[in-house]
Amino acid sequence: MNKAKKILYKSTLCVLIFLIVCTFLSKSIAAAILPAVEVINPFSMNFTVSDKYTGEAVYESVYEIKYDFQLHILNVFAEVGDSVNEGDLLIEADGREYYLEMRRRELNIIQLENMIEQSSDNDYTDRLKLQVEIEREDLLIYIEKYPTDGKIYAKAGGVIFNINAQAGEMINPGVNLIGVYDENSKSTVVFRLDEYEAQKYDVRDEVVILYDRNGIAETEVKSRVESKEYDEHSGAYIFSVLIIDEYMTHGQSVTLEITNRKEPYGRVIPYSAIIAGAENKYYVYLARQREGLFGLEYIVRLVEVEIQDTNNLYVALGGWNVMDFDDVVLYSSRRLTSGEVVRVINR
Repeated sequence: MNKAKKILYKSTLCVLIFLIVCTFLSKSIAAAILPAVEVINPFSMNFTVSDKYTGEAVYESVYEIKYDFQLHILNVFAEVGDSVNEGDLLIEADGREYYLEMRRRELNIIQLENMIEQSSDNDYTDRLKLQVEIEREDLLIYIEKYPTDGKIYAKAGGVIFNINAQAGEMINPGVNLIGVYDENSKSTVVFRLDEYEAQKYDVRDEVVILYDRNGIAETEVKSRVESKEYDEHSGAYIFSVLIIDEYMTHGQSVTLEITNRKEPYGRVIPYSAIIAGAENKYYVYLARQREGLFGLEYIVRLVEVEIQDTNNLYVALGGWNVMDFDDVVLYSSRRLTSGEVVRVINR
């Protein structure tokens, strides 16, 4: 081999080595600047959905006492939590105004009757007689509505859960003075959920009720969902949970921990992989392989998904946009765009 050929051979070899090194460096540099992603395949999983909500204890047999006129309270003989029997004296109001008003109405009737005796006009007399009948009926209604001698008695036995009256106070018309519930009547805890939350739970799901019993916080009572009904007026679902606990009072606020153990789902992914979009639409990025300049590479595509169920940690997918063999992006080193080349670090 002459000297010129040796030089050409060495030059060619150097160029090849340089190109190989550049290709390797280019590939390494390109990979280094690509967003790094971790992927996961959908998997099967038993779902246990559990959340805490606030509810209210409700007894079936409840009554409240109120009047359509103002009352001046003199004495209150009961307290919240007291057990009462039918006819027990609860509140005493000032009956003087009632007595005066009753006398005014009686006097008005007497005056009308005197006018009838003095009238010689038959038509006018008939109108007066009709007016007397109306006034008498109105007086009877007034007497029935007002507490006798200003004393307010229990209509039936039960437990007092609310009192809105104090001695010396002037109570406006329509205010509930006192509320009583029958502790032996059916009792439930009622809570409301919007449509999204309500679809997680159903009748017979397990419930733990946490409440304050005589100052002891977080007392637990176990039960199950008894009913689930849609309320068209509010657009929410009303859940009822049967309770058997004599210490829980009507209207008491409680915390409910409801659990639903469901059948296993076939395609489950972590909730963190979900991307929320507009109009209640949800998406994931899928990483898929293709032939690139330096061989096989991964690109990501944004795909809309159907959420079949969730427990706030994992999501069960419906539809067929994502299959169990797909690589779902779980983590990315930066914000992604659909069609972007990425570097999968756990494959």
